Amino acid sequence: MKGISIRCARCGQAIVGQALRIKSSPYCVNCYDLEIAAKQKGEQERQELYNLITEIFNFNECPIEIVSAIDKLLEEGKDLSGIKTTVWYYYKILENDVHENSQYFFYKLIKEQYMVAQDYVQKMNELNEKNMKVNLDVPPRTVIVHVSHNNEEGVRKQPNYKMEDL
Repeated sequence: MKGISIRCARCGQAIVGQALRIKSSPYCVNCYDLEIAAKQKGEQERQELYNLITEIFNFNECPIEIVSAIDKLLEEGKDLSGIKTTVWYYYKILENDVHENSQYFFYKLIKEQYMVAQDYVQKMNELNEKNMKVNLDVPPRTVIVHVSHNNEEGVRKQPNYKMEDL
């Protein structure tokens, strides 16, 4: 009778010996470490989002209405960094006012502004990349301006400058 082989939930590799488990899913040692790191990063992102919300709304802690709205948005496929970007964009970039009942409209606000904020960040990244490609080491050009002479009537001519030469 063959032994039952346990496969890693992340990479699919057969696990020899004892499998490390997270929420009853088996992982090999390498994938287990990656999963733990990913979970810690997710918790850190969530805490950064809560800190941003408490700063913007001037709360001591993140209200349960907002926490449940965030959980619902995550279930719908949004990610924490996208939600954080949307909050930052709407309140910091657009400088919209925080109303006393804004927390109750948080879910609707994020749903409406999520793609707009993502587009804004994408455009800013593209602009930044374009700006980084610009060569700022352009050699200086010297423009010599000659004094104009008097014409036949004794009137001094105004010099003609080409703007591209200045």
